[in-house]
Order: sequence, then C-alpha cells, then structure tokens
Amino acid sequence: MKIPFLVLIFAALLFSPLQTFAKEAEQYDVVLNEEPPVDSGNDSEEIIEIPNRNRIPTRKIICEISRENGVVIYQSGTADEIVSYEVYDTTGACIAIFNDEQSFIDFIFSGISGEYLLRFRTPEHNYSGIIYL
Repeated sequence: MKIPFLVLIFAALLFSPLQTFAKEAEQYDVVLNEEPPVDSGNDSEEIIEIPNRNRIPTRKIICEISRENGVVIYQSGTADEIVSYEVYDTTGACIAIFNDEQSFIDFIFSGISGEYLLRFRTPEHNYSGIIYL
C-alpha cells in the first residue's frame, strides 16, 4: 500500500510546476571594460610605440543590474552620467538603445535569454561587457 502512494506523490511532484526552480534572476553582475569615447572627427589616430614598455590592460569594472537598484557601476561613480544604454547581440548587431535606465531594466528583465553585449555611454567614457541571461 505504501508503494503506490509514494509513486503517486512522486508523480504529482514531478509534473507540478515549481516556482522555486523557474524563479527569475533578481540581479545580474557584469564585468565591464572602460574605453575612451569614439571621436568621429579624428579618423586617423596615430599609435606611438614606446620601446621597452608594456601596455597595461584596461581595468575591469563591476556592474550590477537589478530591479531594486537599477544599474550600479562600482569603482567609477558614473552611473548617474550614463546617456545611453545599448544592447547588441554576439554578432555586433544592435538590438536596442535606451535613453533612460528604467526602460533598459525592463528590457533586461523582460524574459529574454542568451548572451548579449552591453554598452553604457557617458560623456567621458564608454563601458562595455557581456551579460548572460
């Protein structure tokens, strides 16, 4: 008598939707690279090589994206200065550009999935990084 009852309970648990397993992510952490803004007026930038010097890689900046806090860029203090929030696919095709933070947050948490390149533009710098949704 115990075996059929246990099988019935197991089947009920197996086929019932459990919200704990399908819970949406509440926050995404993205590692950003800082880049100088592109100057469209200067197409030919001269590269000066200094002998016996190694180039230092760009510094990594941590970005947190959540519904509660919005976009928080640590170690830079520029989250309030972002003028555009851009989303690209892995081939470099632009998917969306947002001028306000809330529209960007709504898009990120809208249920899309996959790997995307994010680019945040400020007057002084561009920040870009990969997000996995």
